[in-house]
This record gives sequence, C-alpha cells and structure tokens, in this order.
Amino acid sequence: MVIFKKAYIKKVFVILLCVALISPNFIFEAKADGEFPDIISVDVDFKGDVTIGKTLNLNGQTVVIEGTVTQEADIIFNGGKLLITGDFIHNNGRLDVEDGAMAVSGDYNQNGGTFLGGSGNVIIGGDYLEEGGVLSVGGCNLKVDGNYVLATITEDEHGNKNYSGSNASIIMNNPDGIFKVCKDFYFQSNLNNGANTLTDGTIELQGNFTQRAGYKDDTEIKVNFSSTNNNKVIFSGSKKQIVDFENPESSCFNILSKTDNTDVDIVSGCINKIGGNVTLNSFNQYGTMELGENTLTVNNDLNMNGNIKLNNGALYVKKNLNQKNGGMIVSAGSLFVSGNYTLADVSYDGENPIYSTADSYISMTDDNGYVLVGGDFYTMSRYNNGTNVLQNGTMEFKGDFTQKAGISNSEPVRYNFESKNNHKIIFSGNDVQNVEFEYPGCSGFGLFSSTNPKVNLNGVSILKIDGESVVNNFYQYGVLNLDDKTLNIKGNLVQFGNINVSTGNLNVNGLYNQLDGILNLNSGKVKTMGDYVLASIIENQDGSKNYEGSDGYIYIVNDDAVMEIGGDFITKSNKGNSNNTIYAGTIILKGDFYQYNGGENSNIEYNFEAKGKNKIIFDGTKTQNIVFESTTKSCTNIIGTSSNSDVNVTGAIASLEDDLVLSDFNQYGKLDLNGHKLTILGDLVENGSINLNSGELVVLGNYIHQGGCLTVGDGSITVKGDYRVQKMDTTGESVEYSSSEGYISMNNEAGNILIEGDFIIQSDKNNAFSIFSAGTIELKGDFCQYNGGINGTATYNFECSSNHVVKLTGEGTQNIYFEAVGKSKFNKLILAKKRYYNGEVVLMNNTFNAREVVLEYDNTSYLSDDEILLGNNITITGDNDGGNGDFTYEFYVKKSTEDEFKLIESSGNIVNYKPDAEGTYNVKVVVTDNGDNITREKEMSFNVIKETVDLKAPVVVGISTSDNNIKLSWTEVEGATGYQLYKYFASTKTMQKSKFVTTTSTTMYNVKPGSTYRYVVQPVAGDIALDNVNKDNVVDVTAGKALSSTPFVTATYNENKNYIELNWEKVSGYSTYYVYKYYTSSKTLQDKPKTVSNATSTKYYNIEKGKEYRYLVTTVPIENLSSYDGKHTISIKIPPV
Repeated sequence: MVIFKKAYIKKVFVILLCVALISPNFIFEAKADGEFPDIISVDVDFKGDVTIGKTLNLNGQTVVIEGTVTQEADIIFNGGKLLITGDFIHNNGRLDVEDGAMAVSGDYNQNGGTFLGGSGNVIIGGDYLEEGGVLSVGGCNLKVDGNYVLATITEDEHGNKNYSGSNASIIMNNPDGIFKVCKDFYFQSNLNNGANTLTDGTIELQGNFTQRAGYKDDTEIKVNFSSTNNNKVIFSGSKKQIVDFENPESSCFNILSKTDNTDVDIVSGCINKIGGNVTLNSFNQYGTMELGENTLTVNNDLNMNGNIKLNNGALYVKKNLNQKNGGMIVSAGSLFVSGNYTLADVSYDGENPIYSTADSYISMTDDNGYVLVGGDFYTMSRYNNGTNVLQNGTMEFKGDFTQKAGISNSEPVRYNFESKNNHKIIFSGNDVQNVEFEYPGCSGFGLFSSTNPKVNLNGVSILKIDGESVVNNFYQYGVLNLDDKTLNIKGNLVQFGNINVSTGNLNVNGLYNQLDGILNLNSGKVKTMGDYVLASIIENQDGSKNYEGSDGYIYIVNDDAVMEIGGDFITKSNKGNSNNTIYAGTIILKGDFYQYNGGENSNIEYNFEAKGKNKIIFDGTKTQNIVFESTTKSCTNIIGTSSNSDVNVTGAIASLEDDLVLSDFNQYGKLDLNGHKLTILGDLVENGSINLNSGELVVLGNYIHQGGCLTVGDGSITVKGDYRVQKMDTTGESVEYSSSEGYISMNNEAGNILIEGDFIIQSDKNNAFSIFSAGTIELKGDFCQYNGGINGTATYNFECSSNHVVKLTGEGTQNIYFEAVGKSKFNKLILAKKRYYNGEVVLMNNTFNAREVVLEYDNTSYLSDDEILLGNNITITGDNDGGNGDFTYEFYVKKSTEDEFKLIESSGNIVNYKPDAEGTYNVKVVVTDNGDNITREKEMSFNVIKETVDLKAPVVVGISTSDNNIKLSWTEVEGATGYQLYKYFASTKTMQKSKFVTTTSTTMYNVKPGSTYRYVVQPVAGDIALDNVNKDNVVDVTAGKALSSTPFVTATYNENKNYIELNWEKVSGYSTYYVYKYYTSSKTLQDKPKTVSNATSTKYYNIEKGKEYRYLVTTVPIENLSSYDGKHTISIKIPPV
C-alpha cells in the first residue's frame, strides 16, 4: 500500500538533492558526515508514506521510500539497500540488515527487533528512539545523527518529555560493530545485562551519555548497561560531553578507547578499562578501572568511588584526586596528581573542609610503581596495612602530608599508611611542607628521601633514608636506620622512637631533644649545632627552663662512633647504665654538660656512666661547665685531646688521652693521668682518687683534697696556691675547714710535690693509708698537720719515713706546725735557702720533729755570707775544728767604712749581732786552743741591706649608686701601708691630691649627677710611693642614681686567668639580665648586649693591660644605645704592665 501526502513534497525534494551526491557503493564509516548513499539505479521508488504489513525481502535491490515508513512485519535486506526520506516507525517485525544498507533521514522509532548483522551500514539522520524490542548491532555500522534514547517517552501537558524504563535492549557482540551517536545517548532499560549484552564492538559518543535504572516487577534494574569483554566506548564530540550513570556501581563502560574530545565530564560513571590514550575533563569514578599500558588524563578533578588499577599505564590528574572509596592499585604504573590527593570523605563547612573515614586504600607492590602528588596528601582510610599495602615503588610529594586514623567497628585504624620494605617516599616541594601522622608509632614511611629543606616532619616514623636527605624539623617516631646515609635537619629534631645511625650521618642545625627511644650511634656520626637534651624541657613564663626525666637513652659501643654537640649536652634519662651504654666512640662538646638524676624520685643516678674506650673532647670557644648531679655514679671516661682550656668540671673523669687544661675541677671518681699533664687554671677540689701514673698535675689555684687517695707514684704535682687535705664548707658566711677523708700515697723516689702556698693536712687516714715513704714534697709556704678522724684519733696522718723528703724553699718565713708531735713527722727535712731572717723556719712546737735535718746551702763556713736585712740579728758561731784543749773565742766586726776591727764578744762560741746600718761588714773569729796554745782566725763578710718594697698598681673599681656619691674600691697591694687618692682633670690634664686612706675602699662625696669623675689610687709604704699618678691609671666614674632596672653590681679581675667577672644581686621577678659594654670616648653602648639567663654573674676574657672597662647591667633592654651618659655603669681599671 502506497500513501502519498503533499506535505512531504518539499522535504522529499531536499532529500533527493542529497541523494544525488552520494556514491553508489553506499560505503558507511563510523565517522561519516551523515549523508545518504549515492544511488545510481533504483530498483523500487516509493513516494509517500509506506507501511510494511508483510515480510519484505529486498533481495539485493535498492529501495527508496520518499516518506515515512511504518514496519509491522519483517524486513530482510539480503544485500539490499533501503533509503527512507522520512521517519521510520518500527512497531513489529524483525529488521535484519545483515550485509545491506539503510539510511533514514528522520527519526527511528523502535519497538521491534533491529538486527544489524553482517557488514551492513545504517544511518539515522534524526533521533533513534528505542521504546521496545532489541537493537542488535552485530558487525554493522550504525550511525545516529541525532539522539539515541532507550526509554519510554511521555509528554506532560506542557509538552515536556518524561523518560521512564523501557523493555527494550541493546546487543553488541561483534568486534566489527560500530554504534555512533552524534548527539545524546539516553539509556533506561527495564532489562538487565542478560538482555542488554554489550560484549564487543564500539560505541562512539559525540554528545552526552545518561544511564538510568529501569524497573521490573517493582524491582530496580541497575545492571542494565553493563559493557564487558571487548566492548569499547569512544568520545568524539566537538564540545563538552557529560556522562552520568545513575548506577555506576552496576552499569558501566567496559573499554574507554582513545578520544578526540578532551572536554568530557564523567559526573558519575564506571569504566572497566582504558583502551588508548584518553583525556577527560573530570571523572567521578566508580567500579574497577584498569589502565593496562595506556594513559588516562583528567584535566580537572578525579573523584574515586571505586578501584583503579594502573597496571603499566599512567594516570594524570591535573587538579585534585579525591578517593572516597575504592583502591588505587598502582602496580607498575604511574600516578601524577597536580593538585591534592585525598583518601577521605570530605564535606565542607563554608570553605573549611571536614574529613571523615573513607573506604579507600592505596596499594603499591611493584618497584616500578610511582605516585607524584603536586599538592597536599591526606589519608583517613578505614583499612589497615593488610589492604593499604605500601611495600615497593615510589611516592613523591610536593605539598603537605597528613595521616589520620579511620574508624572501623568504632575503633581507630592506626596502620592505614605503613610504608615499608622498598617503598620509597620523596619530598621535593619548593615551599614549606608539613608532614603529620596521627599515629606515628603505627603508620609511617619506609624508605625516605627529601630534597626540600622546608619539610617539617611533625610526628613521623621513618624506617630508612634513601640517599642524602634534608628536612627542616623532625618529630621522630618508630625505628629509623640511617645505614650509610646522611640526614640533615635544618631546624630541630625531637626523638620519640629509636634511631640507629649505623654508618651514616645525622646532622641537626638546631635543638636535638630526645624524649624517648634509643639513640644508637653504631659506627655513625651525630652532629648538632644546638643543644642535645636527653630530657623533657619545661619552659617557664620568665623564659627559664626546667627539665623532667626522659625515657630515652644512648647506646655507643663502636670505636668510630662520633657525637659532636655544638650547644649544651643535658641529660636526665630515666634509664640506668643497663640501657645508657657508653662504652666507646667519641663525644665532642662545644657547650656545657649537665647530668641530672632521672626516675620518678630522681633515683636513677647511673644514667651517664661512660667507660671502656669512650672519650669526651672539650672543644668549645667559651667557658664550658661540666656538671654531674650524681658525681659518684655517673661520669666521663677518657678526656681526649681538647682545644678549650676554659672548662669547669664538677664530676668524675676516668683518664686522659692527652695533656689537658681545665679552668676549675671539682673532682670525683677515679682519675688516672695516664702519663699526661693535667693543668688546672683555677682550683682543684679532689673528692675521689687521683693516680698520677707518671703524669704531671699542675694547679694554679688552690688544691682542696676532700676525699680519696692521691697516688703520686713517679709523677709530679705543682700547686701554685695552698694544698689542703681538708674538707671545705662554704655554706656559711665564711669558709670553714674540717677533717678530710682524703689521703696521699708517696712511695716512689721519683715522685714530687711542689706547693708554692701553704700545705695543711687533716686526714682521717693514718699511716696504713697515708703513705709517705719516698719522693719529695717541696714547700714554699707554711705547713700544718692537724689530727683527723672522729675526736682527732687520726694522729699518724703525716708520718714520713724511709726515703721521703720534705724540702722548704720559701722566700719568707715558713711556719711548721704538728699537732701530733712524735707521731706525724718529717723524715728528712731539707732547708734549701740561705736565710734573710733569724729563725727563718719557725718550729711552732720548738722541735724540728724530723728524723734528719739537712742544710742544703753551704754550711761549712762559720757563718752565712748571705745578705742580711737591716734590723735583724745574725748568729755568729765559732768552731774549734777538732782541737784537744780548752777553747776561747773572740768575735770582731768592722764596717767597710772603718779601718779597724772592734771586739764585740769574748765569751762562749756563739754571739748574736745586730747591725745598725746598711753596708758591708767584715767579721773575724779568733779561736785559741789553750791546751795546744794555737790560735786560728777566720774572716767572712756579709752585706746589710735595707728592705725594699715592690709596690704594684691596684685594679680599681668605681660605681655610683646615688646622685651624691661615688664608691671606689681596689685590690690590696702587698707591702702597702696606705693609699693616696688623686683626682684627675682631663680638660687641664692635671692631678689634684685628694684623701689618704688605709683601707681598700672609699666613698667620694660632693659630686653632681651625670658628671664623670676621674681618680687614681697610689699605693704608699712609709715614705715610699708608687710612681703611678698619671692618666694611664685613671678610672672614670659617672655619678648618678641607679635605675630601678639596674641591680647592684660588683666587678673583680682574675689575673691568672685574665678575665673580669661581674656579679650582681638577683632582682625579684627577673631571671634574664642584659649586660652592655659602655664606650667612654663615644658615649655609646654596644649594639648587642650579652644575655644572661638563670644566673647573676658573667665573665669577660682576653682582658688588655692598661685598659678601662665599663659595663651596664639591666633587667630590660636599653632602647637608645647612642649618646648614653654613662650613669649606672660600673668601671674597672686594669693597670698597665
């Protein structure tokens, strides 16, 4: 039946013009431009609408229908061609194109079965509307220039289309089948994947794609577009394409092949595989996707709700990767994320992100796997290390890294990022990178590397370092093994876990604070520029610090281990010597060392017991204080070759590797000099034992021997000050001494002790311990022996015997006192000097108390030929020289100015003579042997000199604490009987004599606030005065009341060590003080003051002779440093040489 309608004449005319342009071969390509085939010969030509009411077999013929076709029965092409210029309405029957061809210029409405098998070609110029039946593409090429809709379409009263489920289906199971839709693809089938079979062929989309669930028997059909096997999808549109699966967990694309269009947004979708190099705009991913060896690029965000297997491919995400669900299985592939990578469920409160647990994970098991995150990485996965497998491959981060525990079964999942084995982590950003683990003891990095010095590891566990790495700050957890690698920390290191340096290098520019764990140096090196604190640091409001115990400890057992501390070394470990194992290696100290007892009740005293081969080197450039709280249980071992001599030690040293110089030494434990020289610039307080062992001990100050044994052996000791074998108590207002538990052992003739000051011994130990059987004690000062022990029972504490020698070589009077006369005594006493005075050696108990007394100078003459001080007696002795008779003696004296001798005594053989003037005296002794009537004469001469006084200029200190006076003080000058003060006027360069005082301080009144006054202090001894009244000895003092921020300051000068020490009163409420140098000539304060915390004193070294130094001490910084008037400064004048 043929129906003609006039309404189609114009449309048919247009279509026929197009038909004439197409080739007769009717070639169909997937990307053809949509024109109809060129027909040269037409077997059948219908004009008008046609209804196929019974089976139509084209049987190789070409049929053109210029109208609308309605199919009610089967159409079999059998190689034929069908061209329809209108719509095609497929109500019933089977349309079987096979090897034929079909072109429809209008819409294709399907309710029957359309089978496009063979190698046929079909072009739909309008929409393809499939409301029923099945579309089987087979090996045919199907192109739809309009939309493809598999759904039931209804219209409401306003003409709006509504879609609902259709009982239609689509089948693609031939690899040659191509289904191209030039506009939108809408799919809402009520049939599942048993009917909708997409196992092969290619779907090319140029518009949007939408999948919606259908319904069957009130059951939602989600699996209605499940592309599988080799079925491919291509996006080739020329503008944005949007893909939206309502059920992406069930329906999906199988293979997404390479695309010409990169502006594709998959707002919700599942892709099983990537079949080429594909670029998408954005991707909200579901299901499981595999890349194979292909590349997927997402120009915007990728939101993961399923799994992605990179295989050997590459995934580029140009913005953010949000992994809410599913796993990223990297394998041997590569993942490049330009923005942030988040394994968490993210919501927003305004612009602030809120993170919650994600059902997502990442797996890296292949060495070739690689992940690069250009932004921040955040994980809050609910899976532990059994699912989050990070064993191989590399992750590189350029932004921040955050690990938070996910929640599973109401419990935190702590092991959700546990990198281990050969898994590498690299930080390579250019700006600050903050790395934080919520559970660093569980999650952490395996093999770590960083090229960015701005990385802050805020609670991180690292297993190993890959190459030389650098970070800013590191809060360390877990177990770190450096192997032979180097880790540089530009800021601070806070250790909570274990660190094995192995043969590597650990360098810390800032603070190294070990709060827990083991520091095992092995054969490596640890170097800090700041402090190393093995304690918990408590910061007080005033800036001071307290320390609490740390559960960390040190393990050093290899000889080549080195620990170099540029700041202070502070330990308050709660672990004893069973943990703190310090047996070998070298510790180089450039700052102070403080050992505090650890434990809850401070009962852990053995927390720094160095022994074996361990050695410590003092290498600072300023004063170093070495202080042990537990002086008898914690200790240093060997002190190596040290460059710093300004070191104060309170604690135990076991032995020396080389000569050593210390400032002050409060000694404990057992010290073996091991043949080396130990020099103490200040005082030595011995509380333990010292064995010289062929070495030399030099003490420039005093030697206080409070306990332990001093074993001299064949060594030597020089003490410039006093040597006291006594206990010293400094707790009161004055120093008090009492019996000592210390004692001396001298049993080698080569042993020698030189004491230039006084020697006082009050030992508790008798001669069973206090052994003086050989060697020499040379003494230049006084000697006092006091009984020691309870109730003074130790009376044999200085009983010299055998070959022991005491030699007195002092320049002045030496007083010798024994409390236990006859029990403690000298063995051999040598008087080594010719005498100035009668009774040069004063025996306090009127006996030498010595087994033998020897005069080492020439005592064969009848009298000394030395110089005699005017005012003293000389003893002249006559000797009979062995005669047989009765002897008489006549003593004559003649001054050099006299011609004849004068008889001064003629009875007895001894006469005391006191010269009355300076000059040379000749003495003649005439001895007559009355029995043999023999007379002999002997003449000698001696000089009588007047005592001279060698006065020295004092160190003068000046300060003003009120508006109307200035206080001057100075050091006592030996021999001076008084001091004449002079006032110096700089403008006229003249001196004016002021007051004379006999004390070493005075106050000058009638001064004006803000004015500077200049004084000279001249020592005087009788009619002798020092020639120092000149401007080179002037001290400048500015009058003026002290500021409220200025404490009272005193200044002293230590000439032996050449330093000035300032001391001041503590100001309530302040623990930090600022000390400025003041320059008188320019009236300015120094730019940067010295800051002194938790102390009320400081020292300045390398002092120049003849120079004046002025200082200002305040509790607050001074803002105006220039044009300072000098008030409140303390001045100290060091006299010229």
